[in-house]
Amino acid sequence: MLTAQQVAFYETFGFLVFRQLFSAEEMVVIDAEFEAVMTEGLAGKPFRGDKRYAVGGCVERRPALRRLIDDDRIYEPVEQLIGAEVMWWASDGNYYVGDTQWHPDATEFVTGGRIKVALYLDPVTRETGCLRFIPGSHRQPLHGELGILRIGRIKQNIAEGVLDPEILDSYREQGIDVDQPAFGVQPEDLPAYAVESRPGDVVLFDQHLFHGSFGGHVGRRMFTLNYYTAPRTAEAAAVFRREWSAIGNRLQGRLHEDAVLQSDRPRLQRLVAPLHKWGWTHLAER
Repeated sequence: MLTAQQVAFYETFGFLVFRQLFSAEEMVVIDAEFEAVMTEGLAGKPFRGDKRYAVGGCVERRPALRRLIDDDRIYEPVEQLIGAEVMWWASDGNYYVGDTQWHPDATEFVTGGRIKVALYLDPVTRETGCLRFIPGSHRQPLHGELGILRIGRIKQNIAEGVLDPEILDSYREQGIDVDQPAFGVQPEDLPAYAVESRPGDVVLFDQHLFHGSFGGHVGRRMFTLNYYTAPRTAEAAAVFRREWSAIGNRLQGRLHEDAVLQSDRPRLQRLVAPLHKWGWTHLAER
């Protein structure tokens, strides 16, 4: 159970950090299984290191990783923060390259919560690519006031071939110079909280929170688990589907595995029930 102080911290600042939630022995297994998934995704090709490499459905592909989805240490804090109608959404495994520019993962606000749980498999510090958060940016009005920060991430996605360059036209039409740093400050110098971590730590944050990382080495490893409050309306469901469509083409492989969609574990069955309800199981094939 989270304490009242932890809940208040999350609601105010938008994140929580759990130190050494998983033991060194557990992390040896998790690390090996993660590498097996990523190697399979590369299909015998080397990781070139010229752009981020991401695999969808990462934790679903191996039993040792799959168990993390409904592990008490992860599930119970998530449920406490966003309610009993929590829904499993997706996971991804990543080899990162260079900086990750400031951005929120969620681009629209809907009723309920949206949480990302991140586990780094390499030690990361402020200077070597740990997550940085702008505390409180998961809430309005600060979230909206920081909207100009999205430009850096958009340009990064354009360079990776994920987005069309024309997406920047809307900023230019507002008289914004997209070639100048937001607020006249280099991204890495913006006021932020650096979450330094080592394997075994777990970082949990609201998907509306602005975050980034700077100074990291090529190939630093991290995977995420994502949970939402299950949508109650078609409008809310459409928001989720639009956002998946916007980011899905950067992920390799299946989003969901039958072992999760058809699990006999009661908690996991509850987590994936909304995927069946809204017809999202077709996202299993990419």
